[in-house]
Amino acid sequence: GNTEETLIACEKCIENKSKIIGFTTGGKLLELLKKMNYNNYVKMPEGLQPRAAIGYSFTMMLKLLNQIELVNNKLIYDLENSIEPLAKKAEEYSTKNSIAYLIAEKIYDKNSIIYAENGIFDIIAYRLRCQLAENSKILSFNNMIPEMNHNEIEAFTEKTKLQKNL
Repeated sequence: GNTEETLIACEKCIENKSKIIGFTTGGKLLELLKKMNYNNYVKMPEGLQPRAAIGYSFTMMLKLLNQIELVNNKLIYDLENSIEPLAKKAEEYSTKNSIAYLIAEKIYDKNSIIYAENGIFDIIAYRLRCQLAENSKILSFNNMIPEMNHNEIEAFTEKTKLQKNL
């Protein structure tokens, strides 16, 4: 509701007399929509960080697209019927025996170096690095395997100054 990019985009849409439907927790976006008499908005719960609210906002957007008949009912039906299996899967991953918990336990309080194959996997490695930094406050590094085999491997073959001093 207060990000500069969102507000500028909304203002441009107002200038162009576009049809606007706002998704907001409040803030300046809601104020702007009300001020300009745009009453088509979805008020979402406050206090959720955007990364924690993506499921909520995505669902609201799908339901809206369904109401204006841009998304068919089957997609909504499938979405509604996926909630229970997803809740069970979330329970499975929240136990101390889950793979997610075991990995988190191993990397907690460490600086990870993440390597992945060039292509989609290095994108996934980068996203993992971002998630570790943003959500877990863990500093990590990533690169792709062809680059690691070309340049970075040289650094691993020699002891660093720190290692020599130990």
